[in-house]
Amino acid sequence: MDLSRQDVHKSERIKLAILALVACAGILYLAPKVLSVSIFNSGAQDYFDFQEIWTAGKIWASGQNPYEGIKNGASSGSPGLSTWFYPPYWYPIIVPFGLLPFQSALAIWKVINFSLLIVSTHLVARALADVTHQKYLPVFLAGLCFLSFMHATAVTVWSGQTSILVYFGLSALLYGLLKLRWSMVIVGLVFLALKPQFGFLAFVAVAAIPYFRWAVLPAGAICILASFAIAITADYRASIEGFIANLARHSEHAANAPPHLTGAIRILDYVYLISNAPLITLVIFASAVICIAILFHNLMPDKAAEPGATVHMIATLALFVAFSLFVIPFHYYDMVALTVLFMMIIVTPLAGRWLIGAGLLLAYRPDFFWRVLGVASPDEILLTPWVSAGLLLTVAGAAWSLWRAPSRYRVE
Repeated sequence: MDLSRQDVHKSERIKLAILALVACAGILYLAPKVLSVSIFNSGAQDYFDFQEIWTAGKIWASGQNPYEGIKNGASSGSPGLSTWFYPPYWYPIIVPFGLLPFQSALAIWKVINFSLLIVSTHLVARALADVTHQKYLPVFLAGLCFLSFMHATAVTVWSGQTSILVYFGLSALLYGLLKLRWSMVIVGLVFLALKPQFGFLAFVAVAAIPYFRWAVLPAGAICILASFAIAITADYRASIEGFIANLARHSEHAANAPPHLTGAIRILDYVYLISNAPLITLVIFASAVICIAILFHNLMPDKAAEPGATVHMIATLALFVAFSLFVIPFHYYDMVALTVLFMMIIVTPLAGRWLIGAGLLLAYRPDFFWRVLGVASPDEILLTPWVSAGLLLTVAGAAWSLWRAPSRYRVE
């Protein structure tokens, strides 16, 4: 018996050591992308996504309106006029960066985002380990391993994209729901609201849960107050009107056309060429709102300690994550949040975990499939079909997991 127990402990130590080594290798893999500002001779055009964020903050700080257009240089070196689509409550986040020189702002932005990657993974690992009564460290290290080598993570860290903020918001929300922490639910809602589509679905989900229903009020108030901060340096009304006007023509932007997007809209466009993408997207999103409201209707996370209820709760959250990423027209580099699903299936015996795993594999390194076929640098249009197919499989797996969950603890 003692020898058997020693063998188990030895096996666990070996697994932990392997996970730690792979996680460290992943951090080293991401390090050059975080430190690229000082390592490589790169200009603003090499970080187009953050360049827009920095320029918008600079425009607001100078008392002007970024929704009227952002002048910057494209990667080709030719000047262009970009459209600012993010909501007004981004103001207090980006204006401080706009007050700094570009290189300094980018360096700080990258360090903050890299830190949020670690913190987000910790939050999910801590919550899942606690509710499933498993050890925290293996779950945390496994999450880091998955996250570090993901194609979406590398692109996001390099370009200064906003996907990590969404990952943090989702992690905080799930932590709050699983650990019954109102404050974390509110933090999660506020950060998810930075991407309005995802934020809206999250607000609907939380509003449908009796225990957390009122958390949407302080979260919404924070977003509104953050937008009021525009009045400190700029014209508040002009910014609100500009945001609404830009939102109306969001799909007219070339990068927001169906071939560049992932999920349901990409699959529909692939099967049958879509001529009216805005209408189809609206119908899909409206249907998603109804489905999310039904999914979370009278969910009782405060009863998750009951036998079998933990699996049901995690399966519900897994379906929420998978379904949201599938129905919202994202870009392939927004898939950092899939790390949450990976961590769920390694700690919980979900019935559809193998289907979810297959979907994660397709979305994990879609560039590899094309490189095997001889395409050295596949563009976004080539990557999105693989990611979209993967997302569809994760939805199917999560739905099957919830259907086969051992307990349904709803209010009668």
